[in-house]
Amino acid sequence: MTIPLAADAAPALAIGQRVKIWLSTKACSSLVVLADVAVQGVHDASGGRFSSAGGQDVVVSIAPDLAERLIAALAYDTSTMRAGVLTGAPQPGANDNLPDLKGCAVAASGS
Repeated sequence: MTIPLAADAAPALAIGQRVKIWLSTKACSSLVVLADVAVQGVHDASGGRFSSAGGQDVVVSIAPDLAERLIAALAYDTSTMRAGVLTGAPQPGANDNLPDLKGCAVAASGS
């Protein structure tokens, strides 16, 4: 999966780093989408459909249920994705009990 990040939404990322991904919308701020994922690739954003001009596109490999969660988060109106680098050992089960993001979608889309 590719996660488009604006120029100010993350530090410069590199393959092999572990990151936490947050979602912000007009209705929700700083809800965790992915708690601990490894960066598989990084590309300079070129302004394409899944890119943010001046930012970076980060590629992660995640389970299908987390992929569905990420796709839904990316589709929310006025959504902003942010990333932070994690240090230390990976935490088993970090992505098991993530917060429900549905309220962000309903409130952000006006439904």
